[in-house]
Amino acid sequence: MSLNIALNPELEAKLLAEAKRQGQSLDIFLQQLLSQALGVSETDAWLGEDSLAADLYSPVALLDDDGVMALAQMKLDAGQNERLGDLQAKGKAQGLTQAERYELLMLMQSYRLGLLRKSEALAEAKGRGLTPNLAL
Repeated sequence: MSLNIALNPELEAKLLAEAKRQGQSLDIFLQQLLSQALGVSETDAWLGEDSLAADLYSPVALLDDDGVMALAQMKLDAGQNERLGDLQAKGKAQGLTQAERYELLMLMQSYRLGLLRKSEALAEAKGRGLTPNLAL
């Protein structure tokens, strides 16, 4: 989801400065800030509504064929994948700030959960005789 917010210049400057201080993009900083304020878990915030979040927690055997196929073909969001690569490269080259280490941890956790659920869905798809499109 994308959201446009009109901020007064003073608040905008403070947000930008704090995001920079923590070594984060403004988008990531604001998402974490809003997640904390609303009591939303970081994993749920990262996964979002449009990334099969509901299917990530349902037993794969209870999903219909379309749900199994969608889960079997799931990939990390392109933006998240790029950020993951950037953080890994920066960590090797110069090290990460505490906020970046936390962000990397959350991205890696989302990635691992996605791989686990994808493998469960692939096994279920095979058992049902379904053939997911695994093109990269």
